[in-house]
Amino acid sequence: MDSSRSKVCKLLAKKINRRFSTKVDQKIEPRTNKFQISMIPENLRRILFNNEQEPEILGTDLSSAKNAIKSITKTKDFDGNGDHQNPTSSNYPKVALPKLRGRNIAEHFEAISEELLKNYRDLLKNFMDEDWSMPVMPMKWSRKSGWTRYDPKTGSQEQVTFPVEDVLVFDVEICASVSAHPVIATAVSKNAWYSWCSKRLDANYLERRVKNPFDELVTVDDLIPIETASNESRELMEQNKERIIIGHNVGFDRTFLKEQYYIRGTKMRFFDTMSAHIAISGLAGDQRIEFQYHKTGRRTKAYADATGYDKRKKEAKQRLFNESRWVNSTSMNNLADVHEFYCGQNSKLKISKDERETFVKGNLEDVASNFQNLALVSWYLASAFASSFCADDRSFLVV
Repeated sequence: MDSSRSKVCKLLAKKINRRFSTKVDQKIEPRTNKFQISMIPENLRRILFNNEQEPEILGTDLSSAKNAIKSITKTKDFDGNGDHQNPTSSNYPKVALPKLRGRNIAEHFEAISEELLKNYRDLLKNFMDEDWSMPVMPMKWSRKSGWTRYDPKTGSQEQVTFPVEDVLVFDVEICASVSAHPVIATAVSKNAWYSWCSKRLDANYLERRVKNPFDELVTVDDLIPIETASNESRELMEQNKERIIIGHNVGFDRTFLKEQYYIRGTKMRFFDTMSAHIAISGLAGDQRIEFQYHKTGRRTKAYADATGYDKRKKEAKQRLFNESRWVNSTSMNNLADVHEFYCGQNSKLKISKDERETFVKGNLEDVASNFQNLALVSWYLASAFASSFCADDRSFLVV
């Protein structure tokens, strides 16, 4: 048994080594820097950096570095030569590099990234087409369990397995006081609006729930299908294609999608508008405290601790804040502020926070009785995602 296992391992090793450009037994050329610290062996450096010439260190910089090391190590007699043993080939691990897809390691990873992301980037570019306008909002939302498609021209409703478009803007709402399962979701593509409703908002289910309050077990059927039908074989996932979902803090919404729990992953990817905003126009921690104080006019303990608040300096700080260019070039991370920042204060889309409280404090009966208004909340959010994403193509840079 052991001998056969050994033969298999040797065979695999031979196949793997054929894919590499450097052999394991290739001669290693030790290399050190000015301080005799071991660096990448010369033979690997030539491959990784295309034999580029190493930058020279100025004498003044070298002297400053040596003085800094003396200070850190408290070694007064440090002369920059180090007390390390001269490295030998035996000190280095034997590394077999894959064949680089470019002239150096930077081009190698750029090529891999381009291969992995190109199709998704093209999908996002097409979605940001200036000629695109959001489909008309449905006059009435369906409360049937599962997905419903709304025809933007006729207003008719159609029960569908899941949205079929390659790019979707997506939002999920849960009833936090009951359980962490989704109850309402909306999605919009270039072609139509979609809504998803949980079976737990069905009148028959609500009646059973009153009679049997212990019937609260959450199963996979409570999750939202976005790529497969509920009875579809997982083998069909082999045929899936590249698709992308856009959302604000989309990592939260992603947790409610059924296919994201498959052991074998799909080609669905996610674009987070919150992450895009943070990367491009977000606030650092200390800026956030300062920003909140001057926007609201309220001094918090965090602000006092961070700035050493003094009433006599308040006017000077306010004047400095008003003169700071960065103030008008950023916003907080929540969707309402991000939407206003990219789309302007005159945007007709206003996000109401009052209705959202029902999802936080209410129960399933509250959600069901106020279904149309609460579906509008999810519509508001999805609309804000789409308009914020398309309003300023800087958000695309995060990809």
